[in-house]
Amino acid sequence: MAAFDRNSRIHVATWNVAEQGPPINFDSWLGLTGETAPELMAVGLQEMADETQWSNRILSFLTSKGYVRIKTRTLGWLLTQVFVKRTKLLDVSNVESESTKTGFGGLIANKGGVSIRLDYCGVNLIFVNCHLTAHDPKVKERIEDYMDILDAQKFRDSDVDFILDHDYVFWMGDLNFRIDDLDKTEIEHRVKKGELQTMWPHDQLNKSRKEEIIFVDFEEGPLNFDPTYKYDIGTDDYDSSEKQRKPAWTDRILWMTHEDSFKDVTLSAQQLYYRNYQEYKNSDHKPVSAGFEIKVLNESPSMPVQFTTVCDWKPGQDNEANYSVSGDLEVSTWDWIGLYRSDFKHPEDHLTYEWAKPQEKNDESEIKFGGSYTAKLTGRFVLAYFNRKKNYLVGYSNEFDI
Repeated sequence: MAAFDRNSRIHVATWNVAEQGPPINFDSWLGLTGETAPELMAVGLQEMADETQWSNRILSFLTSKGYVRIKTRTLGWLLTQVFVKRTKLLDVSNVESESTKTGFGGLIANKGGVSIRLDYCGVNLIFVNCHLTAHDPKVKERIEDYMDILDAQKFRDSDVDFILDHDYVFWMGDLNFRIDDLDKTEIEHRVKKGELQTMWPHDQLNKSRKEEIIFVDFEEGPLNFDPTYKYDIGTDDYDSSEKQRKPAWTDRILWMTHEDSFKDVTLSAQQLYYRNYQEYKNSDHKPVSAGFEIKVLNESPSMPVQFTTVCDWKPGQDNEANYSVSGDLEVSTWDWIGLYRSDFKHPEDHLTYEWAKPQEKNDESEIKFGGSYTAKLTGRFVLAYFNRKKNYLVGYSNEFDI
C-alpha cells in the first residue's frame, strides 16, 4: 500500500463576518493566488446573517475556479461548506454532516459547531467550524462548548463514530479565546512593534492547551499574524468604541493527525501557511486561512453504483441508461438518479431525476427519462445516483451529449 501514497493540498478558511455582506473578491482568502490550487477547500463562517448571499457568492466564485461543492450545512449563523476540485470528484465518498447547539446550554443556535466529514483517496477527514462562548473571562464556558461538540456529534460510519476518530481533523472558527494579563494599550503597542511572540504565553487557548484541558493532541501553527479581533468595521484600527475591547486571536485553525491509522503508511499533515488577511475590512474580524499538505492513499474509492456506458441521447425522445449496485450499499425506494450538466455545481444541481428501481445486488437495472425532459436540452451531461442512506451521490456515468 505504501507505494501508492501521495500528498494532497487542502485549504481551510474561517471568518466571523459580523452580519456583514460578502466582499467583491475572495481570491486571497480562499487560497487561489498561489501556483498550486488545493484539491479540497473547507470554508467556515460565523455570525452570517444572510446565508443565501454568502453561500451563492462563494459557490459562484469557487465553481468558476473548477471546484464542486460536495456539502453545505448551516446552524443558526454558522455556515460550513466543503469543495473539491472537479478533477478529483470521484475520489470523494461517504459524506456526512452534523451540528451541535451550545448557546444557553444547547437551547439555541447562536453558538455551536457544524462539521462535514468525508472519505478522500483512502483516508477520512472531518472539518469542524465552531463559534464558542464570547467575553474575556468565559474560558471555562468555551471549553465546555468544545466538549459538548465532541460528545454530541456521531456518524454512521462504524470506523469513525466520533469527530476524533478521523484520520485527519481540522478545527476552525471563532473560538473566542482572549489575551490575559495585558491591557488594550499594551497589546496594541506590542502589535505595532511586531512583538507578537511576547503575547503567546498570555493567549487563553495556548494556556489551556498547555494544561491539556482542550485540543489535546492537536497542533496549531505559530500566531505570526496580528490579532484578528476586534476592529472598527471599514478600517485596520482596533476597537475605538466605548467598550474598548482588547485585541485577541479569536479566529483559529488547529489540526490533528492519526499517524498510525494504516500499517504500511504513516499519515502526516504539514502546514504550509497560517495567516490573516488585513485587506478585508467589512467585518470586525479579519479572515484567517491555513494551507496543508497531507498524506493520502492514491486510490479512488470504488463507487457502489456503476453505470454501463451511456451513448449520446436524442433530444425529445425517450432515453435510457443501465446501472447496477454492488458492495454493502443500502438501497432505498427514496434513491434517485439525476440528470446533470457535466459542469454541475453541487449534488442538488440536477436538471431532473427519476426514482431508482429496487434491485438485487449486482443485478442490472434500467432507468428511463421521457422525451419531455430532454426536448429543449443540448450540451454535455452526466447521470448520478443519489443514495438516501448516504445522503450523497454514490455513482456517476460517463459524460454524454444530447
